[in-house]
Amino acid sequence: MTYSFMVRTMTDWLWPDNGDHRRLEARFRSPVYPGDTVQVKVEVSHKRETRKGKWFVCDVKMINQKDEVVATGEAMAEILN
Repeated sequence: MTYSFMVRTMTDWLWPDNGDHRRLEARFRSPVYPGDTVQVKVEVSHKRETRKGKWFVCDVKMINQKDEVVATGEAMAEILN
């Protein structure tokens, strides 16, 4: 479930702008237990424009209700013109 929340956050941001998430490399730092509340945060670290659109490299972080990092990752996304 942790990975799917990270992907869903990316697609919810990208799809309305004609974008797609191209890859996500995730590292799981600690378990997420039933009843935990998690939040995904995404920050664009690099951006590059091409003739077809824009490419983004994003740092992805998931934290739990105790403000502990439970997963991190790097995602690549593309938004077409």
